[in-house]
Amino acid sequence: MKRLRPIHIWMVFGLVSILTWIVYLNFSMLHSYRAILAVLAIVNFLLGVWLLINAHFAWRTVVLVGLGLVVGQWWLILWSVVLSIWSIRGFAP
Repeated sequence: MKRLRPIHIWMVFGLVSILTWIVYLNFSMLHSYRAILAVLAIVNFLLGVWLLINAHFAWRTVVLVGLGLVVGQWWLILWSVVLSIWSIRGFAP
């Protein structure tokens, strides 16, 4: 079995980020919506960690992985911010 080249992992990382964004925008009516988003977030995070470790945390890789995680996992960032704001002084629903 051939080893995957880093460019292949970058392509999968980008596609998972885009797929997460598409699921977030278009599939909120599914019963498994949050589960699908969670699985895509975990896959995206693990690919990002793999890329960072193999590139020895080069600054360009850190920037690109960070950008990919922010774009792909915007729903998670937004959800975390909203829950943090709601938790101030017991305002949480």
